[in-house]
Amino acid sequence: MSLHRSCCCGEPTECSATCCNTSYTVAPFNLPYTFERTITGTSCSQGYCFRRSYTIAVNVIHDGGTVLTRTVLSGGASCCYRGTTTVQVTGTVTIEEVFEAGNNLCPPPDNLGKTVTYTYNFDRDVCACFTVTCSNKIDACDYTHAPGLQHTLEVGDFVVICDHEGFTADCDTCPTPYGPWELRSVGARFAWSSDVGCLSALANKKCLGWWPPGDQACGPVGEYGLCYTNLPTNVASAGPFGIVQQEECDQGRIENCTDDSFGGVFLPTIFTGEPPAISNLLQSPCTNVDTDYAPCPTINIAIRQQGGCPFSWAYA
Repeated sequence: MSLHRSCCCGEPTECSATCCNTSYTVAPFNLPYTFERTITGTSCSQGYCFRRSYTIAVNVIHDGGTVLTRTVLSGGASCCYRGTTTVQVTGTVTIEEVFEAGNNLCPPPDNLGKTVTYTYNFDRDVCACFTVTCSNKIDACDYTHAPGLQHTLEVGDFVVICDHEGFTADCDTCPTPYGPWELRSVGARFAWSSDVGCLSALANKKCLGWWPPGDQACGPVGEYGLCYTNLPTNVASAGPFGIVQQEECDQGRIENCTDDSFGGVFLPTIFTGEPPAISNLLQSPCTNVDTDYAPCPTINIAIRQQGGCPFSWAYA
């Protein structure tokens, strides 16, 4: 029989209000994410003879029924919940590569362009993990919980395509082909927050976005620990659902979060060359971004990140 706000010992704290049922199930949901980085215009003194624009669209589908199990912490003064599962991931990756010849003497002298779109549909074979933890203070989108619960979903890595090929260049070198490469998504972390309470009756649900705070360990590291040890580091390097390149893989091979591998960053959803203000927006708890900037008078770079806010899943 499940317990309601049961603590075995220790002084109760505000976080102990989440020590309710021994387990909960997560209801079905669809969680979308889209990132676009589009470069338009003509080359300038800073370069941009070669331009790579791309769109990454992902939909995480949870069919429901994942069980989260309670762990009692701190002598009964706090609890956390954890459950692992698999999810379906569908989406597309579109890559446009353009070379503006200009005065470049490379043959051929004409402009070059290539656009490819990869569609993927993994049917409940991408690893995922849910964690619910209590913190003394959580700064969410337009709201602060003191204390509050953080509800985190981690989605493992997955293969987009085994044999991508393209070309690259700059204003001083001729276009050269690359590939074939495996393109792999590093996965993502998404979270929302709520006031402290039993998971089936939560108040003030607010977004924490795709860059949620902290590594959400549930219990001692090594015993319960983190869902995916390398996932926060991989996302920090490539961004949520950022694409990395690796050696070509066999067609039809699907290995998802089995090795948590990480190659060279190819299509990041956080870009080190972007203005800091834009990077801060992408990592904010409110998540949705639609902006642009001009690195030179003839080039415009548009950045768009959508999906996730406002969003939460339900427990029963």
